[in-house]
Amino acid sequence: MTICPGEVTEQLPFAQVFLRTRRTLASLGVTVCFLPSYSPRQSLAALLAAKSIGIRTVMMNESHAGTARAARLDTWIKRRLVSLFDAALVANA
Repeated sequence: MTICPGEVTEQLPFAQVFLRTRRTLASLGVTVCFLPSYSPRQSLAALLAAKSIGIRTVMMNESHAGTARAARLDTWIKRRLVSLFDAALVANA
């Protein structure tokens, strides 16, 4: 299923992706949503949409050496975003 058929999601406003995702997840009765991460912003919109209606979320991501060198503020923000997920599937590259 495509949430925004015929449209380039990356070109849509954050709020539009959030609302369409929220509506679609609710109408399908989704209980767990697997997401590639919290980035790009469309993934963040989907994460927040799922959480806003009580859907559990699983982040699918991979770590790499560059993540260990993130600045202090970046690390703080990343921790907050990651904490929104209920579980994760993480590969180490």
